[in-house]
Amino acid sequence: MTITRFLTTTLIILALCTCCLPADAALRSFTYRGYVTSLDPDGGDGGNLSILTTHQWGCSFENDTQNCGWKAVTPFPLAGTVPADAAFSIIRSGQVVEVSSLGMPGGHWTGIGVLTPVYAEQGYFATALVGDPSSLPVPLINGYSIIAETEPDCDNCSGSICPATFARITVTRNGAIRETATLYPAESYQYRDEKDKSGVDVAFISGLASAALCPNSSPFMTGVQPISIFTVSLIPPSGERSPIPGADTGSVSILSVPSGSVAYLGHEMLGVTPITSSGLQPGLYTVTLKKDGFLTWEKQITIRPGIPNLVTAKLVPGFGTLSVKSFPLNASILLDGEMQGYTPLIIPNVPAGPHFVEITKPGYQAVTKTAQVPAGSIGLVVASLSTDPSEIQIPV
Repeated sequence: MTITRFLTTTLIILALCTCCLPADAALRSFTYRGYVTSLDPDGGDGGNLSILTTHQWGCSFENDTQNCGWKAVTPFPLAGTVPADAAFSIIRSGQVVEVSSLGMPGGHWTGIGVLTPVYAEQGYFATALVGDPSSLPVPLINGYSIIAETEPDCDNCSGSICPATFARITVTRNGAIRETATLYPAESYQYRDEKDKSGVDVAFISGLASAALCPNSSPFMTGVQPISIFTVSLIPPSGERSPIPGADTGSVSILSVPSGSVAYLGHEMLGVTPITSSGLQPGLYTVTLKKDGFLTWEKQITIRPGIPNLVTAKLVPGFGTLSVKSFPLNASILLDGEMQGYTPLIIPNVPAGPHFVEITKPGYQAVTKTAQVPAGSIGLVVASLSTDPSEIQIPV
């Protein structure tokens, strides 16, 4: 799927650059501002976004002070693949966006931000982001900011980067911390300000983390920078219209892990994940995901005008494993009346829920138990068999 391909491609690029660059070299970041000229969900490796570039972000030093900002450039076209399919529900042709990439201009966007001018502030502010928030310089609208820190899976690192097990999210507004949250891949979080009802939706799709955070790693470890994929959508204050142009309807992008789930919005089947549906009337909807071998997943969402929704679901397997042990060993096991084998035994692919287990052995009393098999996990039955009195021979 798009996300998997994007991260795989990024890992390949990072690995190649690690081989070709000094060990402490970080990839150069390129950040541009411009107008969206085309959106092609079927193009390239998961979908392309093209812009007409008008400005480039850069920094300079004067008197030991770093100054960063936009610099106008001669307009030129630039294209890249999107970090996630959700980009196509958030971004529209003609919008002003900021885009970032690593190693070269374009190719693969590490981050995309939708911008709107705030004339009182004499500048642009971001109303939605897809990709790595740290790669985009424009501040979020209404004083919000998102700080994302990823935790490495230290058992599966490659060089200076590792897969991320989870992300710590900090939401600030006007410089003050409002809330924090921990998100695992395919989880989302929403913050709402009680005063003006504005807020921010954050979803952690997947990502990478620095191996330098692992125990016993070298304190001098450096290398190419890890990136992660998030979506961030700003909710306007109560009574205000969305800053996204033409925002009379809403949209929703639905992702699932694993992908390939059948998605329903209310009673209407949308298709197979990942999928985006736009032009939705505002209101309350129920998103339902179904996939063979997994439990049905449901969540209620609110569609608001001009506000893109991202629904991420981590499906739970509809089957579990049952471990049956007995003393003494080699007792027969009947599971819901069907012979399975002899103890000790691990029985895979058992439908989640309660099951009738009978354990028998010649010369011992039968033991019957109700076993609870948890979805995606292991249930345990342990039986201590007692000698059958009818089998005891009394000497005459």
